[in-house]
Amino acid sequence: RPSETDDLALLSILDEKTIVENLKQRYIKNEFYTYIGDILLFINPFKTVDIYGKSDHKQYTNVSVRSNLKPHIFWIADHTHLRMLSSHKSQNIVVSGESGSGKTESVKHMISHVTYKSESIHPFLDVKINEVRNNISLCWYTFL
Repeated sequence: RPSETDDLALLSILDEKTIVENLKQRYIKNEFYTYIGDILLFINPFKTVDIYGKSDHKQYTNVSVRSNLKPHIFWIADHTHLRMLSSHKSQNIVVSGESGSGKTESVKHMISHVTYKSESIHPFLDVKINEVRNNISLCWYTFL
């Protein structure tokens, strides 16, 4: 049985069988996020999961090193936000996948994390961000 890791780039054997087995074992344990180096892979569980609450937001806020945390969309959002603030340059996150894979929900989770981080600094930012969130599906299909 291959070793299980939360970063597939660290596997000693990197073939289809090992990757699929690793992802299968993680899915069975309700671990739906897995890194591949700097890339975050998400397998849609098609059920409600309790990994997007305030305690999760807090855990992934202003964390510079991801190694102590499980893979999560909040880390990607937080890390990108921190890079934007430190570099004063725009950042991009590419979200791709098949229809129904969870792209729109993933973007909503990233937006909710940035909103969570910004509540105390910009109390009305959440209203503006929620306007974007409500129109995200329209924008998504416009640019495809």
